This record gives sequence, structure tokens and C-alpha cells, in this order.
Amino acid sequence: MAEVLGSLYREDGQYRKAEPFFRRALSSTKARTGESSAATAACLGELGSLLQELGDWDGAADCFRDALDIMKAQQPPDQRGKATALSNRASLLQAHGNPAAAKQRYLEAIRILESCGCTEQAMEARSKLVEEQRSLASMQQAEECYRQVLELVAQVKGPLHPDTAAALNELALVQQQQIAQQAGTNDEENAERLAEAASLYQRALAIREEQLGPLHPDTGTTYKNLASLLQMQGDLDAAAPLYQKALLIAQKQSGQHPDTATALSNLAVLLQERGELQAAERLQRRALAISGV
Repeated sequence: MAEVLGSLYREDGQYRKAEPFFRRALSSTKARTGESSAATAACLGELGSLLQELGDWDGAADCFRDALDIMKAQQPPDQRGKATALSNRASLLQAHGNPAAAKQRYLEAIRILESCGCTEQAMEARSKLVEEQRSLASMQQAEECYRQVLELVAQVKGPLHPDTAAALNELALVQQQQIAQQAGTNDEENAERLAEAASLYQRALAIREEQLGPLHPDTGTTYKNLASLLQMQGDLDAAAPLYQKALLIAQKQSGQHPDTATALSNLAVLLQERGELQAAERLQRRALAISGV
């Protein structure tokens, strides 16, 4: 009961109110199952995650360390629990400014999960590692990780699953960001990579249109991303209808929302590049009105 109440407060963002219930759940679990049980380790992990959200790094570190020690000592070994403890510890190390140590623990968690056939959990851990690589602006490493995530997702969920479309979209986005950083250099290589990214976006778009529908927000995201890439390639006529579709979806889903303002601004910039200055100005004024500027 204590853990349930704590989880409800946590989901509502009331972390301080959640903390005593998580501590009570840990105490009762220790009394019921023992200080060194897998259940106690799980409670330590939950409490550690909450303390991390509260900014109590030392308390979180103690919980994660104790949970990892318990899982390492389990007989027979609980590999999945050990991997979870490693992943939690990695998250804390990353937040605490130690990315090298965090990466080491993420990779160890991934290796354990893959060796015991926990494919989906390995995919989740690899996705976390990818996000950390992106936050460090290590685009080349991020691209390789996203390729691995795409392969795993396609194997587990199937080549036409929406999650596969999401992985395709993210891989293309990383490639596009890399190319933008290298603008003006290796033009021939960049052109080939832009073509590959466009192909990835088109695959993601085909899946999302079929599985989610042409008016789904995720479909709109891929319309916008593909339009941006085509704009980079100078194909403004092909990009325009995609930006228009993204704007239609934003208006339908969000109304007078910052997402709509962004979609208006994206289309306005393209129209300006095409020399349609009056139309571009009208759209920018609408975007500014929504943004309250």
C-alpha cells in the first residue's frame, strides 16, 4: 500500500510527499523478505530514482550502490536485476557529470541483457545510452547507437511497427544534424548522406501514414523533418507541401499552440526563400501572434 501511494504522488510530481511512502515500502520489504533480497534491491532502486529526481545525489548513490551489491550477490544470479541496477547507477553518474563512468555501466547492462535474451530491455538501455551520447554532442557515436537500436527494434517489433518508424526518424535526424554541422565541407559525401537520411525519413513516413494515419502528430513530425531535409537540399517545391501538411496537423491537434507557431514559422522561412515575401510575412505575423510576441 505504501509503495502504491508513493507512486501516485510521484506520478503527480509531488516527490517530497512520495518520499516517506517509498521509505516505508523499503522498510516493510526488508522486514518481509530480508535485507539482501531481490525485492529489497528493487525498492532501493525505486527510492534511489526518486531521490535523484529530488536532487539528493548522495542518497540516490547510496541506494543504487546497495541495490547493485545485492544483485551481484544473488544466487542464482539475477542478471536482469543486476542490469537494472547498473542502468540506474549509470543514469546517476551521467546526471552527476561523469559520462565516461556512466557509459561503462550502460554498456555492461546492455551486455548482460543481451546475453540472457532480454532483447527489449537491452534496446531500452541502448536507447538511454544513445540519448547520453547525443547530449554530449558525440554525433558519430550517437549515429552508430541509433543504427543498433533500429536493428533491435525492427527485430523485436517488426519492420512496419510504429516504434521502428520512430527509430528510423531518429537515425535520420542524427544524420541530418551531423550534415548541418559539416556544412561547406565534403559536399559530395554530405549529398550522399542527405540522400540516405531522406530515404530513412520516407520509410518512417510510409509506416506512420499506414499505421497511425496521415493526421497523427508523429506523422506530422516526419513531414516536418523530411521537409527540413529537402529544404537543405534546395528542393523547396518538394518541401513546401510537407510543411503545409505539418502545419495542418499542428492546427488540428494543438490549435493556437507554440507547435502551431513553429509550423507557421517553418513554412514562412521556406516561402521567403522562394521569394514569396508577402505570404511569408503573413505567416510570420500569425506565428508571432500565437507566441504572444
